[in-house]
Amino acid sequence: EARGEWIFFADGDDLLSARFVETALRFCDCDAEIIIHERLKFITTLPEDAPCSADQLISLPEDAGRTISISCMCLDPDIVAGLGMAKTAFYHAAWGALYRRSFLTENHLLFPVGQKKAQDAVFNTEVYYHAKKIAYLPYVMYFYRGNPEGITRRYSADLPVYLKSLLTLFTEQQQRFFPGDADVDARMKNHRVMACAIDNMRLNIFHKDNPKSKKQRREEFLSFIEEEPYKSAIKSFDAKTYHRQEWLFTVRQLRAKRFFILDAVVSSDKRFNIFSGVYKRLAKIFG
Repeated sequence: EARGEWIFFADGDDLLSARFVETALRFCDCDAEIIIHERLKFITTLPEDAPCSADQLISLPEDAGRTISISCMCLDPDIVAGLGMAKTAFYHAAWGALYRRSFLTENHLLFPVGQKKAQDAVFNTEVYYHAKKIAYLPYVMYFYRGNPEGITRRYSADLPVYLKSLLTLFTEQQQRFFPGDADVDARMKNHRVMACAIDNMRLNIFHKDNPKSKKQRREEFLSFIEEEPYKSAIKSFDAKTYHRQEWLFTVRQLRAKRFFILDAVVSSDKRFNIFSGVYKRLAKIFG
């Protein structure tokens, strides 16, 4: 239904900068197909909403789209380190950029219908793959609300279904865009598939609101880690290239099939965060 020159997506519980529109209007008269901006996370208190001091957009290399596409699909931010964007740029999410409407419509770029998890990462995998003119605005345009009761924290008995459909979509994109690329395949297993495994443990099997008995959950856990693509990802996991150091403790317990340790740690957000934080610091010290 949109008729404007640019498209922007916002989540209902987040906030835009008070200067979003005026800043967008300053820079939208360009030849870019996508303008990536920055974001900050908040829970109750908004970060400072300062005026934009940037004089111009930064043009990314023509092949940057392929790199960002791989990062969106594989959930691997390290691959874009050479592009010069700050870590506050979050291009995986639909709200992480402004999109030229004609670019989206001419390439028939649409969201996957019915997908209830990470659908914007699926969308952006294809969007950035087709993009040749990407600009970066080093300015915070968006404030992402960290909601303790949000969908990323709630128990979801249906999560395995959504994760399976998500990984199917990414596998189809991988075969279409990066066939036979061993590096992409390794990143996909080590980051995206492992992230789905962590989500299934945090929000399903070990979640405090899961009503199933310990015996039932243990059987589900042992069955889940023998399923593909999780089994292959767990077997080939490379800790040295894993970017989520805070999750290394959990991943290593997963690989060792230590159900009772995971049940004790992952079922509590507080314990999970403490163990994750301590393990991240130890990983930095000892490697």
